[in-house]
Amino acid sequence: MKNLTVFAAALLAATVAMADAPTSTQLTREQVVAELVRARASGELTAMNSENTAEFTGGALVATAKTRGQVVAELKPAKADPVVAGKNNVTR
Repeated sequence: MKNLTVFAAALLAATVAMADAPTSTQLTREQVVAELVRARASGELTAMNSENTAEFTGGALVATAKTRGQVVAELKPAKADPVVAGKNNVTR
């Protein structure tokens, strides 16, 4: 029991010490604002908030041989399948 108490005290002391220790990545408010201004100016925020995944990932999308129509046609039966659609807790 004494070992457990000593371990708990050591763990608590380490946690308190780590909570108070500044990290090397802490930025000032001014630095954060400057990064925000830079990201807005470069269009980085627009890319992150857009629905165009290619713009955000730098165009690193995987090419596919299927057309959009083919993918939509494959999706219709899948949506009708209760297991795929997650309806009614049905499992196979």
